[in-house]
Amino acid sequence: MTPKDGRHPHHGEPSQRVIPTAGTSLINAALRVLADGHERDAGQILADAVKAGWLPATTHKITLYTSLYQYVQRSISHKRRPLIVQNEVTHAFRINHPVDDWPNIPPPPRRPPLAPEQLDAIATRLHATSTAVAPAAFEEAVCDAFAALGFVATHVGGIGAPDGLLDAPLGPLAYRTVLECKTAHADTTVNTPQLEEPARFREAYHAQYAILVGPAFAVDGVFESEMNEHAVSVWSVNDVVNALHLGVDPIECRDLFAAGVVEDRLADLAWSREHGAQKRLAVIAKLLHETAWNAQKALVGRVEATDAPALTVDAALMLVDTALQQAKATGGATRAEVETAMADLVRTGAAIKLVDRDGIVISRPPELSGVFKNG
Repeated sequence: MTPKDGRHPHHGEPSQRVIPTAGTSLINAALRVLADGHERDAGQILADAVKAGWLPATTHKITLYTSLYQYVQRSISHKRRPLIVQNEVTHAFRINHPVDDWPNIPPPPRRPPLAPEQLDAIATRLHATSTAVAPAAFEEAVCDAFAALGFVATHVGGIGAPDGLLDAPLGPLAYRTVLECKTAHADTTVNTPQLEEPARFREAYHAQYAILVGPAFAVDGVFESEMNEHAVSVWSVNDVVNALHLGVDPIECRDLFAAGVVEDRLADLAWSREHGAQKRLAVIAKLLHETAWNAQKALVGRVEATDAPALTVDAALMLVDTALQQAKATGGATRAEVETAMADLVRTGAAIKLVDRDGIVISRPPELSGVFKNG
């Protein structure tokens, strides 16, 4: 194994950045506030962050605004995608993802693989060993962290060998990743990443992917090019901790292990979970449950049971799209999404599928259903 610290002539001043780019408490607090997809000005971000306990009440709005503005401009100048963007007209900020103006319905909770105290212990160990003088301790800590994500992790180490092997136990979808770790001391930034190391071990160890993990990395245009040339995925310790908190699995890691900085991909993954397909289905199912139940109640005393309409896919589409329009949401539901939501209502006991004709009937009022109680 080569030396773990020192400087490289390619990675000096001044056009470098440090991963993670969003590393300050101000930026991290703003990211947490903006995670719902709504646009806010600096004052609103500060108020929400203070209320949640993410920033002290003594924080000044101009300090937060300046930090956010400089973060966006710095990311753009370094040719990196900022995690936050600014509206040029209103000067407000939002997360750098498509606007999500659908109702705020939390998706089904995804339980992380470990309890909070276990996650904290792993994070503490990773941070401590990544800046210590014993590289092997950091290698073992990283292997154990990926084992917690579901990998069969093997610490190797030594001269002429990778620091670890990560095997995804996925049967016919199994794959292997070689792991290289770098420690840093004085400024916690690795300046000699040597991306060719994990890359050269990939073929020798019959691996499909190669990753590099360290406390943080000084990155310039040369390093960006080398990541792609050697097809190495670069992870800071914060990225590993973030993956643990997200509870990513070996299937999701297949995409995360592609060449490049993983920070952006983790942010995309977190966003898709909170605002992607799962949320859309949760919103559609909740709206359908409520509107269809109210429609059935409205028929009481007005029509005979034998003449009452069932909830077909076409009727459900109309109910959901009307509710979304009333909520001023952009776009409507697809037919496939409505069909899935109807099947979920039946599966959870909130609806019954009719056997004598097409459609379903809502069998349980929304307020008595535990499935959508968090909505």
